[in-house]
Amino acid sequence: MKQSAGILAFRIIGEEFEFFLVHPGGPF
Repeated sequence: MKQSAGILAFRIIGEEFEFFLVHPGGPF
């Protein structure tokens, strides 16, 4: 259970990071 939650969080962070790369300074 913990492992799948960690993977889900990692995917969410990965998407956020990818968005940040595509849009420098985006939501921040």
